[in-house]
Amino acid sequence: MNIHDARAVYTRQTIEKEFLKLLKTKPVSKITVSELCTVCHINRATFYKHYTDIYGLMDSMEQIMTDQIDLMIRPEQCLDVKGLLTDLLRSTLQFGDTWLVMFSPNGDPSLAARILHLCYEKGLPLMQKSVQSISPAEQKRLYTFLSHGSAGVMLDWITSGMKEPPEEVAAFLEQTYHTLLSTH
Repeated sequence: MNIHDARAVYTRQTIEKEFLKLLKTKPVSKITVSELCTVCHINRATFYKHYTDIYGLMDSMEQIMTDQIDLMIRPEQCLDVKGLLTDLLRSTLQFGDTWLVMFSPNGDPSLAARILHLCYEKGLPLMQKSVQSISPAEQKRLYTFLSHGSAGVMLDWITSGMKEPPEEVAAFLEQTYHTLLSTH
């Protein structure tokens, strides 16, 4: 099966859309392949051509989200904190329903931690270069504080319905960074 075949793309989109609808109403552990196939009007064999099981579907959707973030966090982009945060928030807004559901209580509780880890791997080395007046252990603690605080603000923005413009949230976070980093 060609994964770029129009029918295959449409089928995957339908499965993902209906999965998100179900995930809004119940935890992933309570969603069955049979139930999903019924609402998608497909048979189980069609589902299994695309995914190994419900958790494989969720993993696939989460992987797309983390890959998207990974592509955005480039060393040259990290020099412009407000631009990076604005891009991340705009991307989140573009796929808002997916983000809202995946970060809901019914979603995968480890998703936020995986995204934070990805940001940590890419962001800590850049911070270490820019804040050299403190020890490596303090740099790590400061980065952890900033990244977890930022994640909390962004998660609150997502779960509150993403009402404020991404630029406003990014500006708040950037100002907070500059205030905290100016003391070091």
